[in-house]
Amino acid sequence: MKLWDKGYEVTAEIDRFTVGRDREMDMYLAEADVLGSMAHITMLESIGLLEKEELQALLAELRNILSEIREGRFVIEDDIEDVHSQVELLLTRRLGDMGKKIHSGRSRNDQVLVDLKLFIRKQLRLVAEDVKALFTELQRQSERYKDILMPGYTHLQVAMPSSFGLWLGAYAESLVDDLVMLQAAYRITNRNPLGSAAGYGSSFPLNRTMTTELLGFDALDYNVVYAQMGRGKTERNVSFALAGIAGTVSKLAFDACLFNSQNFGFIKLPKECTTGSSIMPHKKNPDVFELTRAKCNKLQALPGQVTLIMNNLPSGYFRDLQIIKEVFLPAFQELRECLQMATYIISRLEVNEHILDDPRYDLIFSVEEVNRLAAEGMPFRDAYRKVGLDIEAGRFTPRKEVHHTHEGSIGNLCTEQIAALFRGVWEGFNFQKAEKAEEALSNTQTLQNSQTPSNSPQTPSNSPLKGEDPGEGSAKEASPLRRGLVGSALKSLLILVSLLLFSCKEGEVTNKYFNQPARLTVENVQQSPVLFTACESMGEFCTCTNDGRRLLFTNAAGKTDPINISASGSYSGFIMGLSSGFIIGKLTIPEMGEDFVRVVCYDRACSNCYLNYNITKPLVLTPGGYAKCHSCQRTYNLNDTGNVSDGAGGRPLFRYRVNYIGYALVINNG
Repeated sequence: MKLWDKGYEVTAEIDRFTVGRDREMDMYLAEADVLGSMAHITMLESIGLLEKEELQALLAELRNILSEIREGRFVIEDDIEDVHSQVELLLTRRLGDMGKKIHSGRSRNDQVLVDLKLFIRKQLRLVAEDVKALFTELQRQSERYKDILMPGYTHLQVAMPSSFGLWLGAYAESLVDDLVMLQAAYRITNRNPLGSAAGYGSSFPLNRTMTTELLGFDALDYNVVYAQMGRGKTERNVSFALAGIAGTVSKLAFDACLFNSQNFGFIKLPKECTTGSSIMPHKKNPDVFELTRAKCNKLQALPGQVTLIMNNLPSGYFRDLQIIKEVFLPAFQELRECLQMATYIISRLEVNEHILDDPRYDLIFSVEEVNRLAAEGMPFRDAYRKVGLDIEAGRFTPRKEVHHTHEGSIGNLCTEQIAALFRGVWEGFNFQKAEKAEEALSNTQTLQNSQTPSNSPQTPSNSPLKGEDPGEGSAKEASPLRRGLVGSALKSLLILVSLLLFSCKEGEVTNKYFNQPARLTVENVQQSPVLFTACESMGEFCTCTNDGRRLLFTNAAGKTDPINISASGSYSGFIMGLSSGFIIGKLTIPEMGEDFVRVVCYDRACSNCYLNYNITKPLVLTPGGYAKCHSCQRTYNLNDTGNVSDGAGGRPLFRYRVNYIGYALVINNG
């Protein structure tokens, strides 16, 4: 079966060549294909291309197919071209011609695009979880062995004192940067291409916002031509993120193999992770880490492979892109296995606590001696020369103590600060939104009662798609689209009425990381309906009641809203600020925990660029105010739009970040 069948057949040889390994590769995408079809047909019903009963029947059968996929019973038959054709064939066999309706307003081009994005999104979450497990183990072992010294090397020559804590902690921090790249790949991936069809849209009044929300995407790939241009580009960007993680793990594997060898003897790998020799009975070869190194090096070639396949293609779809799947789709599992093996080995690693008893490592303490003499008053260059001459003359006797206290050194690993960096990146993924959307699609309840987004395009009353007589409106059930619009309008009206009743002046921020709440005062609050529209957009979780005259903002799990309360409960921006970023009135926070408010300086001339600094307390934010970077002492002005700049225009050089606010913001009338 071919979806493009026009009554003639191609030869078996051509079919084998053009289909290639697509049946095999499409098994990776089967679950995503069904989820994408569920969202698509739910949208089709809302615009009148499916009847309500048809939608219910199709959704029920798609869920049956989804169960077959998850249980390993789904197959793509030999004469079926791809997973899209197989799913449509199963629906048609079981439901008749109804099954042929699911492709309206859709091309295989945007169908495979959404399949790929849903598959990639899930796989990136699984990779991130494996990165988190390895990161946690590296940090645990780093703290465990932080006081055990080992030689540090440059040019593969002994250089200066290091420690096992420093060595293991370095790889933990490397994974933080890798996770930043992975998050960027996730954000690029997590945009909806469905509805772009073959790359030029459709004459059907598709509701792309609806499918975006049903599938849990952050946003649309808006331009339909660009949506198709994303094929290949998405895989390339994701490949670079995977390659970054692979690079870190490969380097760790190389270190471990080297340090495990008899000539080094720094560490001992778990014996179950080594193999023997068929001729040398003493051998314990580090095969697991050697294979990890090779697999990770292979993964680092992936961006180049993807680039060379799609590099010279103009805009639009081309069959070349099919070949990317063969090198790209299996890469996630390969990397995950490497991460899991590395985590297992690191958790069982044993270290040699007496390495530096060997006199061959005495010279690593030469710099410590130079620094000691300099600290006692001898000019550094003279101290350097004296120690060098002592070494050449054989008079150097090391003092095997180190006193490193600065951030990131042997005596101050900054383990918790690195963990905080990791947590900050992790929270930025917001995996919960996608998981909840997919769970809602795949559960046993119909999507028929799902509310259509309030900004959805409305089907005209005279649309031939519904065939309704305007005079029969009261006798017929309203479409889900219209029910959603009416419901949204009613909620907005109620909220606006609430706005006119109350004038919120003072409030409290519940801080889930500190026992004491942080008090804040808001003066001269503008009674802006936009503020309450922001509240309404968060869904049923937002209330404004007479009792106690309070307005309660509560995080809508997984929702993105104009006041930027994330799924983890953190808040970035200005409290009471709107999506446009301006300040309403004056905000004062007199009581804050030490980490409650921080400053980020973007001044590239600042020696500690991109680091966080506490703001002087109490903090007052008001148009015309200013703040100062605690590192470079540069002063920034707070302008009327709520941004902070140096007055030269362009993007802000500085921003406030309010960390660790809890799930509720309660504003009382005093």
